[in-house]
Amino acid sequence: SFFLSEVYTVVHAIPFSWAVIQTLIRPFARGFLVTPKSFLSNRFQVNFWLTIPLGLLWLGNGLTLVKFLWERNVPTAMIPPGFADLSEGTVGILIFWWMYNLIILTLAIWACIDPPKTDDCHWFKLAKPVQLTWQDKHIACSSQLIAEQGVRVQIGTSPHPQFMPGDDVEVEIQTDEWPGTIALNAQVSQIVKHSNNPSTQLMDLQFVAVTPPQYRHLVHLLFCRPGQWFRRSHPNELQTLFVLMHRLVRPRFGQKHTDKVIDAIPIR
Repeated sequence: SFFLSEVYTVVHAIPFSWAVIQTLIRPFARGFLVTPKSFLSNRFQVNFWLTIPLGLLWLGNGLTLVKFLWERNVPTAMIPPGFADLSEGTVGILIFWWMYNLIILTLAIWACIDPPKTDDCHWFKLAKPVQLTWQDKHIACSSQLIAEQGVRVQIGTSPHPQFMPGDDVEVEIQTDEWPGTIALNAQVSQIVKHSNNPSTQLMDLQFVAVTPPQYRHLVHLLFCRPGQWFRRSHPNELQTLFVLMHRLVRPRFGQKHTDKVIDAIPIR
């Protein structure tokens, strides 16, 4: 996408330029550095090395635009030479590119603010029948999210069982296809409120004491089933523009709900 490439280029323009200058001055001063691929965090992380230069560029563009509009529209004897001679079309083009630069710079700054990442594995949107065994009771429910470390189940029975965080349960994820049903021990990690449908209850379970055969079975279930991956196509420019405009007015750090379901990967 042109727009995504534009944001990516602006984000890296300053550090790439600085790296090129350093390489030209001292070509063999630094060796190859492996960048960290992931990290765990309970809060938003701001990359100040990227955001400060972008913020200065944003401020410069914004002040220049305000100054230009002021000198064009406020009667004063201090109008710079040539401003009065600019045609309306030229003024419109200048304002358009100023606004475009401000929007791209804003998106680039938002992109430098990383949302919290509390899990070191990927979560998948996978709906499968699940049976919980708790206090000699068998409770039928369904999975909403599954990962290597746990599962989120949706309980539709009423009244809901009174689970508490820390309760031990046996989880049986049922499937008729390969690799088959898997049974695991788990603990209740949290009760998730489901505001959209009060008659259902969401509950996060964390797997415990997973044996190597169970882990291999779980990996097969999450990653290796034939036909499980949706074919993904690149969004067209209009779709990309809509997503970027949505993210412009609703950045990730402005959202109250930062649950793992936002980044979960849909699979069949």
